[in-house]
Amino acid sequence: MKIFAISPYRDYTRIGMFENFDCLWAETQRYDASELERFEGFAAQEDFRFHKIRGLLAEHDERIGTISAFVSTGGLLHPVEGGTYRISAEMLEALQTCAYGESPANLGAPLIVRLALAANSQYVYVVNPPVVDEMGESTRMTGYPGLRRRSSFHALNQKAVAWREAKSLGKSVTECNFIVCHLGRTISVGAAPCRSPSRATCRPRHSWTSASPASSRRTRSNHVCSPRAA
Repeated sequence: MKIFAISPYRDYTRIGMFENFDCLWAETQRYDASELERFEGFAAQEDFRFHKIRGLLAEHDERIGTISAFVSTGGLLHPVEGGTYRISAEMLEALQTCAYGESPANLGAPLIVRLALAANSQYVYVVNPPVVDEMGESTRMTGYPGLRRRSSFHALNQKAVAWREAKSLGKSVTECNFIVCHLGRTISVGAAPCRSPSRATCRPRHSWTSASPASSRRTRSNHVCSPRAA
């Protein structure tokens, strides 16, 4: 199965083509500041980035109709459990309207939906968005009454690093406890006890649905999503 994966960032997009678990090629597509300055916000860059990505596929002589599945890092939604989510119309609207906040990661789902439509593929997903919330109750305590810690971190990268390092140790990720650091333009550090075996699978498990009213979206309230079996 051929899988096309992207991860949009502020001024570049990471792009890769896979045959099952084998990477066929990968590139970082960078954009000049002069190309981006004409856009008002990240959402306005969707067409620009879409055509750039199609151009890169052409450079690699990739026929889009031969790609079976499309996947991206997730964007800003309400807090969710870690995993792989089938993109729904409701998720797409939330990301395109920046209902939970603005981020370049919000571009991922709209871009791969357009690519999947061109390929006539129904297999289109996001994985471990930055709003993954698997914190225990004690972890939310800050020591200040009324002030609780909120989960927001580089979930995709931190989980991927934990899974890779567990494999290098010859262990299941559920047997390990790690401190994982993401060091980039922004930084997140987390203790990662990988409790559930479901965290270590790439099998799509959920369709995303909104669980909070529009009036509470911009506060990123701690409602959990109501996943349905994909």
